[in-house]
Amino acid sequence: MASRPIKGLIVTTDGRVLDTVFQTLEDFQKAVDGYIELIRLQRYAMYVNEDGLLRGLPVNPISVLCGFRVVGNVALVGHAVNGKVTQLSTAIINEIKEIFANEEV
Repeated sequence: MASRPIKGLIVTTDGRVLDTVFQTLEDFQKAVDGYIELIRLQRYAMYVNEDGLLRGLPVNPISVLCGFRVVGNVALVGHAVNGKVTQLSTAIINEIKEIFANEEV
């Protein structure tokens, strides 16, 4: 999966935003507590728990930003380029943190 460290965020179901570095498939799976599914959004990508709906995981507040229901913790990363995800930009990291700090979601 990640051949080099990838800076990103974990957004938890209780609205915490955690800085992290992903290096392996297992890092992404640990972040979402299970098998991963990639969802590409306009400005970034996120990994979610592939079985989250079946497992009845709680709704993630990032749903408000996405415009659709997201459950479980999510791992945010930069857009996939040639099948590989990139680091999340500092601007997007700061924006996400500010939104959640101000309880806008």
